[in-house]
Amino acid sequence: MSPSSQKIRQVVVFVAMLLCLVSASGCFEDVLNRDLSLPAPLRDDFPYEFEVSERLFPFGGDNFQSNFGGHQHYFVIRGVIAPKPGQDFYQQSRKALRNYFTDNTVTIVVHGRDDQERESADVFVEDVNVGLTLIKDGLAWWSGAEFDGFEQYRDAQAEAEEQRSGLWGRLDDPIHPADFEQLHRERRGW
Repeated sequence: MSPSSQKIRQVVVFVAMLLCLVSASGCFEDVLNRDLSLPAPLRDDFPYEFEVSERLFPFGGDNFQSNFGGHQHYFVIRGVIAPKPGQDFYQQSRKALRNYFTDNTVTIVVHGRDDQERESADVFVEDVNVGLTLIKDGLAWWSGAEFDGFEQYRDAQAEAEEQRSGLWGRLDDPIHPADFEQLHRERRGW
């Protein structure tokens, strides 16, 4: 037997022994039981809720990342579409979301996953619905999605437009983020 084959055999035997020890000690059972207590994306029993006091990292005004449980977790705020990078009010929307997360315990209620495998969630800070507040303040749009309570989001946007809050008062004709992205793709020839 060649020295490299012997080394491979030793590694295989070692891994097999480790697996036997781990399974005999109940470690696999512990991991399986622990999965139910971990936040997204390890669970599929929607909706579920948990609190996070660790730092959350906004990518924009409607999505963010957190690192907990040894994993990166990506979230999108349900019912909300915020301005995209390069769009008017992008920085203001992102800053508002960052301010909500700073030094606060955040309650996240996960309702499912979107087409990008991000956790779609309602986000609360001290019982304040962050997504709804972003819309009321004119820093985001209602996504048009229909779910329990979506009427609040639709009505909040109508009120923000009427009161000319945020982007509704500062821009003559705000461009919806989906339209902005479409124009951006067309300009690039995508």
